[in-house]
Amino acid sequence: MQQLFRIRHLERIVHNPYNLKDMPDTNYEFLDCGNGRRLERFGEITVDRPAPQAEFPHKLSSTHWEEADARFLREEKESRWEFMKTDRKEIEKEFCFISGGIRMDLKFSENGQIGIYPEQKENWNWIKEQTGKAEKPLRVLNGFAYTGGSTLFASRGGINGQTVDVCHLDASKSAVNWARKNAAASGLQDQTIRYVVEDIIRFMERQVKRGNSYQGIVLDPPAFGRAPGKKTWVLKRDLHTLMDLCRELFREDPRFILISCHDPEISKEMLADQLSRFGMISPGKISIKDLVIPSKNGNSLPNGIAARWSRD
Repeated sequence: MQQLFRIRHLERIVHNPYNLKDMPDTNYEFLDCGNGRRLERFGEITVDRPAPQAEFPHKLSSTHWEEADARFLREEKESRWEFMKTDRKEIEKEFCFISGGIRMDLKFSENGQIGIYPEQKENWNWIKEQTGKAEKPLRVLNGFAYTGGSTLFASRGGINGQTVDVCHLDASKSAVNWARKNAAASGLQDQTIRYVVEDIIRFMERQVKRGNSYQGIVLDPPAFGRAPGKKTWVLKRDLHTLMDLCRELFREDPRFILISCHDPEISKEMLADQLSRFGMISPGKISIKDLVIPSKNGNSLPNGIAARWSRD
């Protein structure tokens, strides 16, 4: 096996295989959104939580919304989860997201998040396609990697013979630990995944200095965030630096890059302009996507944009 480059905070997951033989193709359904909220189902668990961009009336009746098992409330003095039918511990035993052979265990975080961004589902399938058609080993960097959806789909792309080394990078230690557990829950404990807790700019600069390269890069940056050492991240300010570093890390056989954006100040044209510069490295094609969570009977939820560059 190709020798892997060394990085700080390196850990590799080794767990007993997870029994996945009865896993369905998906257990997720987006039910509705409106009035600043979203309603979605994970298996038998229905969750009602905020969606500020849903500035329109919800489509389903109030009866559907009242059937939620868990609801996150933002109030002036405090924010909290409410559980309607059973207690939190019982719900979290079965609380997970399943899609395309991946299982991600979820939980009710204090900020209203649950550990998954379902609008990335189409991107995940694209990542798996890109890694799956590679004819030789790939190194993939997943930055702002959160709980590991892109990491897991990139890893699955290498199951049919290719070696895919994935670097899972996030500034949050708790998110990285969560991602490691999701890899085990998905039966991907034997895939080569490296976990790094660090500021992304600092990490990428060091990789450039060491002469390391990647063939695939996945980025899902927040509009604003804080990194270790009280360093701040502002997408509009730091996007240019981020993309310059991506181009430097693409020094050897670049294959694909994906960047998602949830900042309304960043337009499709801005992302397309950034990705167009990858054509200077290698010819390829660019596509720009609206990130939307579709609903069969309710309102669909717009949730950002994504830009993709691939060599073929």
